[in-house]
Amino acid sequence: MSFETALPFILAREGGRVDDPADPGGRTNFGITQRTWDAWLAAHPDDDLPSDVWDALPDEVAPLYQTNYWDAAGCGALSDGPALALFDTAVNCGVSRAVDWWKHAAPNVDQFLTIRENYYETLAHNHPSLQKFLAGWLKRITLLRAAISVEAQ
Repeated sequence: MSFETALPFILAREGGRVDDPADPGGRTNFGITQRTWDAWLAAHPDDDLPSDVWDALPDEVAPLYQTNYWDAAGCGALSDGPALALFDTAVNCGVSRAVDWWKHAAPNVDQFLTIRENYYETLAHNHPSLQKFLAGWLKRITLLRAAISVEAQ
C-alpha cells in the first residue's frame, strides 16, 4: 500500500475543523493540531502554507502526514493491511506508541488492534472527560478492520 492510497482513509476519519474543549489536542483540522502545524511551518519556512491550521487543505497537510506519521512509523516497509493499521494507529495514538505496539504484535494485525482497543478503554476509564470519545475510537477500529479485512477475535 502506498501513502497516497492510505491517506484518504486517515483524512476521512480525522474530519475537518474541530475544537472540542474535552480534546487535549485542542484545535485541529484534518487531525492536525495547531501546535503540530506550527512546528511543521517552522521546519518548512519556504513553503507557501497558511499559518492557521484551520485554513490548511488536504494536499497541504499530506506532506506532514507522510513525514511525521507514515515515514516515521515505517509504514512503507509493510504490506497493505499492516501498513494502514500502523499508519492509522500512529496518527491516532502517536508514532512511538504505535511502533512499540507493532513490535509486540507483528505480524498479527488483530492482536495489534486489540492492544489499541484496550488502550482506548483504559484511557477512557482513567480520564472520564475522554469517555465521550470512546465509541468513536472503537468505531474507527471497526472501520479499519473492515478496510483491511481483519476479523476481531
